[in-house]
Amino acid sequence: SSGINAEYGGIQVKLCTPEDVLATGFRHTLSKPPKIVATEKGWFAEESRVVPATSLTDAIFGSAKGDAEFIELLQSTAVLEERWQMIEGYYSGKGCLPCASLQIVRDMFRDACQKRNWFITRNCAALLHKIHISICDDVTHILVNQRQISFGITGIEETISQPPSSAEFFDYLIRHSKRNYILFVLYQEILNYLCQMMQKSPALFKGILRLRMDLLIELIAKETSGSSKNFEVMCGLRPIELYHIIFNLFSGRGSDVNENNDLPWERRRCVDGALNRLPTEFHQNLYALLQLCTGINLEGNFLSSFPMINEMTAGEPQFAVTIANWLDKIKQPQLRQLYVEAIMMMGALLKMIKMLPDVIELHVILHRAHDIFLSENADCDPQRFLCGISQEFYMTPPTGQYGTLNYFAQAIACMNNGG
Repeated sequence: SSGINAEYGGIQVKLCTPEDVLATGFRHTLSKPPKIVATEKGWFAEESRVVPATSLTDAIFGSAKGDAEFIELLQSTAVLEERWQMIEGYYSGKGCLPCASLQIVRDMFRDACQKRNWFITRNCAALLHKIHISICDDVTHILVNQRQISFGITGIEETISQPPSSAEFFDYLIRHSKRNYILFVLYQEILNYLCQMMQKSPALFKGILRLRMDLLIELIAKETSGSSKNFEVMCGLRPIELYHIIFNLFSGRGSDVNENNDLPWERRRCVDGALNRLPTEFHQNLYALLQLCTGINLEGNFLSSFPMINEMTAGEPQFAVTIANWLDKIKQPQLRQLYVEAIMMMGALLKMIKMLPDVIELHVILHRAHDIFLSENADCDPQRFLCGISQEFYMTPPTGQYGTLNYFAQAIACMNNGG
């Protein structure tokens, strides 16, 4: 396929360029559009009022003739950026665009491609429902390498574990682009880069079972703009810059090429939590704990030992999937990683623990460890707490005399002594 060849991280990559995006709508890929798309109420309609569209583009470019004055103004504006501001304002206000503007947006897409205006290129591609030429192969490669892909925010995620048909996959993209149409393009571009990374640097994915696309996109947005909800800076990045950030996040180096390889621990926990990365012995440690109790409670999410440990081994994929589903209920990535550290410490101390409680209250252990930390660090800023945990605790390294693992060990000792 076409594209720009570049080298990054010592490997050759083919960057996503406008030429990699098919110039057709979905009707050239699918026999019919997903039923969720309708023509009457913009891009998406209420389920109870679904009216099948003749093509996906019809769903975003309304069936009415549209505002003649708006079209005339668009046609008289020569500056690409000014045209885009008009399109964006109209769409934000009405939820769709006049069908008469379809050709104008196509022209803007071509113009943005030539000028390498990546922000407008990606936005127009999303409005036009452009499809990356290799996306179905990319998704299949990721899945057959025993990685799952999930779309959606924590609590309402949908996970793909088996290669879907093209119609099923595009239906995932459409449903989860509801809250921001640009996700339609970002999902595809980032999946393409992840596939290339997996082919050429598979070690980057060690300890990662599930690629949570929305968390990853929020993480990239936060790295580029300081806000997980602000996509504008990220969408304006050159392809090599976007690839660079993703590669560095997976390699643990962060987005800044000038910083050393050691991320601050709060950021490292945030990155590892968003990437679902787990330590090598995590599943074995957790399985050993489950063999000695009836279950583990994690903020009201109960993981029962039975019949799971009778039906699964610590090393089988289904056990890993069950644990991933359990951990994924924790919304904050850095908090998730603290719980992972607590489980690792309990597993390491298992031989020294006299007797485990019938139900391990993991959140109680975390907060007890945090209380011990606060007793030794009275200057913690009470305004900088996240989920009841101080920012200073998130910033503390795991190891060492004053590491989080030491505080977890003390909390576990208190539990073991009935304290």
